[in-house]
Amino acid sequence: MSKGSAFPISALQINCAEWKNHYRLQYIQFRHLGWFSSDQTGLVFFIKSQRAFCVLFCEWKEGTIIANDSHLRGDTMLNIYFGDMPEAVYNTSVYFNYTYEDEWLTSDFAKEVIKKIDKSDVKGPHAVESPVLGVISPEKLSGGTKTLLLMANDPEKVFNASTCGDNCAPFILKLAKKKNLTINLRHLMDFGKKKFPVDVKVLNTGDVVHSMEELMPIAFQFV
Repeated sequence: MSKGSAFPISALQINCAEWKNHYRLQYIQFRHLGWFSSDQTGLVFFIKSQRAFCVLFCEWKEGTIIANDSHLRGDTMLNIYFGDMPEAVYNTSVYFNYTYEDEWLTSDFAKEVIKKIDKSDVKGPHAVESPVLGVISPEKLSGGTKTLLLMANDPEKVFNASTCGDNCAPFILKLAKKKNLTINLRHLMDFGKKKFPVDVKVLNTGDVVHSMEELMPIAFQFV
């Protein structure tokens, strides 16, 4: 979408008078447009596509939402929404059990995650060898591993990353280095003491942060 593309306010079901009075970011849900975060001057759209969410930064003017894609750069970004997010898949374990595909388990990323998080080895698409449990099915993998594999393979969904432990954080950052990634957190995840390898955008406020020191005071407003 190019800069200057316009959406009538009526199409978005926004009341302009109310819109101008929003001083804090609001979470607004629409039946046909998915969801976006908004403040008194801008929007962050998340539009479903075949491959990923597309982030559009917008502003309103004279009763019209003006789409501005000037922030759409080649750089990838980790987008985090803190707190309750109805659009996010909450029970990632059950969702994984009914949606995963064989090739998800045999990718290099899956093997690395399963080795690091579950201390197990992938023997095939239906067999994972655990040092404790023996050969198990993918349904028996940890909740964090399942969520990471969903993030890697189902880009049209936003997943509840609070099903992950802090040991999953490096893998979330690794995914975000390769593609724009949006996650939902209901707690403050520890992404480590080093500077983040990617920009991290807090969707609740629009702030872009680069370290835990910058992230913590913002996140604690919402979790």
